[in-house]
Amino acid sequence: MLPAQLCIECDAMNTVAYYLSLPPSHPIRPLLGNAIAVAPKSLKNAWPPSVPACGQRLRKRKVPRAVGSEESPDTDFDETLGMEPIVPVYAAPWTTPLPVTTIILPKEDALRALEVVMADKRRRDATCFTDGSLLEGCAGGAAVRVEGGVEKECIGVSLGDGQVCEGEMEGLLCATTKVLRNRCHCVLCVADSQAALRGILSTKPRSGQFCAIRYDQLIRNAMLIIPHLTILNLWTPAHIGTDGNELADAAAKAATKCDPNPDNYVSLTSVHHHIHVLSLAEWDTRWQTVKTGKALRYLDRTPPSLIPSPLYSSSSLSRKASSCISQLRTGFTYLNANRYKSGFTDSPSCEACGALYETRTHYLLECPAWESLRQLLHAACRDIGHFGPLHLSPLLTHPKLLTPIGKFINATEHFAWPCPPPESTL
Repeated sequence: MLPAQLCIECDAMNTVAYYLSLPPSHPIRPLLGNAIAVAPKSLKNAWPPSVPACGQRLRKRKVPRAVGSEESPDTDFDETLGMEPIVPVYAAPWTTPLPVTTIILPKEDALRALEVVMADKRRRDATCFTDGSLLEGCAGGAAVRVEGGVEKECIGVSLGDGQVCEGEMEGLLCATTKVLRNRCHCVLCVADSQAALRGILSTKPRSGQFCAIRYDQLIRNAMLIIPHLTILNLWTPAHIGTDGNELADAAAKAATKCDPNPDNYVSLTSVHHHIHVLSLAEWDTRWQTVKTGKALRYLDRTPPSLIPSPLYSSSSLSRKASSCISQLRTGFTYLNANRYKSGFTDSPSCEACGALYETRTHYLLECPAWESLRQLLHAACRDIGHFGPLHLSPLLTHPKLLTPIGKFINATEHFAWPCPPPESTL
């Protein structure tokens, strides 16, 4: 089997190839064609006209897709899950900046800054603590409005499949929405996520863009009514005893247990994570049930990885020794038991001692002809803390035993295949 990472990449490439091979009558073909032909290379390029406008989606969340006549009802096509639309150009570069100041200071300075802004009477009625949480795969965000150090209101939003940063951004959005409804012109939002504080102000094409666009539209609409609006977003360390942070954290955890709004978007990061988890689960199932490579799986249950095994990267092993150990690990060896199955010899017996079957177990552990050479293997096993009789699994899998096994194979000369006689020049 391929390593899990390569399997995921192969699945992604096969999915893209499948999309591109759909019949021209399929509704997604115009979208793909226009997206490829009109790639947004600069701010002057418009989004392809066939793509839904900002705020719309191809299909409502958890609504089954209508199957066309050109495909089978059982075809595993796509699962959009109400994915967020990504707008390549949301606002012109000369757009007026938002009246939002974000302050991210070192821990001690952030605590002192929090004390100063909390003592400002102008923000007495418009101070909110926000937080996000992720429990059992469900994300949530919350905002707690505080007046004079006392909790006055708590708002929680469940996002369902999501990430912690999305919950943090949703908490900032809820807090700002609440205080702006009260016509407050001097707003303070305290959060413990630097990524959320930076991401809520970025409307560039990226995952989570829809939340930043909502935040941008909310503030610009409020500026029409509150021309002197100023918003201060302050970072503060988490879980240090700050009452507002602890209240927001508890509210965010409680929000993860609620049912999410089916109209909420699912960010591309959440979809990517969901696909990644499903692909790994499918790979794990295949790894547990695969029937190939029984000889190797008997010795080593370590799943395939992109990191090369010491067997193939060790500088202390010769190429011939690595090849012989690989044969012993996979069970396809030059031993008579394997050669007999392939029809290369007339007998599976051991030529050194006369045993009925010359298997890898017999060659490494049982054959009396090589008993004196096994003292080196016993000594190497004691050095790694393995006492008692020898076993195939540590001998052929432990990195510190590869060199002794290579020396044992060279000493037996059992894999020194005779060279064919040179062709006569006469």
